[in-house]
Amino acid sequence: MRFLIVLSLTLYCSILLAQNSEPIESINKGTRFIGGSFGFSSTKTEDSFHYTSISIGPGMGFYINDNLAVGGFISYNYDKHEQPNVNSTSTFSGAGLNVFLLKNYKLVNNVFFTLQPQLLLSSAKQDYSTPQPNDYSVFNFGLGISPGVMFFISKKFALQTSIGGVSYSYNRRKPENGGNSTSTNSFSLNGAFSMSNFAIRYFLW
Repeated sequence: MRFLIVLSLTLYCSILLAQNSEPIESINKGTRFIGGSFGFSSTKTEDSFHYTSISIGPGMGFYINDNLAVGGFISYNYDKHEQPNVNSTSTFSGAGLNVFLLKNYKLVNNVFFTLQPQLLLSSAKQDYSTPQPNDYSVFNFGLGISPGVMFFISKKFALQTSIGGVSYSYNRRKPENGGNSTSTNSFSLNGAFSMSNFAIRYFLW
């Protein structure tokens, strides 16, 4: 229920903003865009748990057909888990390459529903402080598709955010002090509306 309320309010605000900008009914073949994404989240439970996550991803794209673009971006992610009550800390930092398609469907002028299939390759390092210091190298491969909303606040600038998604990922972790690697395959279905992770697009018409 809260998801529907947030989605409705966001679409309503998007339409109000769109009415004050130059009408855009379609994004034509040959249009280019640059931009990036930024995500941040933080959770704290008294003095027992603290989680922080930051992600940054500059990128670019090109419309190969009307309302259909191909693009890519590089990404950097940093996560930190702290448990002060047991003096435990773990960090995760990594970089990756994301290649995607972006399909737009007009809702009203300047507001588009989007579908974004994507492929992700990344490598990272994971450090643990307890019960004894240990480092891991991590490789990740992912496939997914995410619906969302993109709205133009002007002819040049647009904001895009996601409405969950479906994804598959393969993850391999290997201890840097020796030992066998472990692999994990996972599928996920997320229906949450994510304003903590959004992309800014600058269009070159």
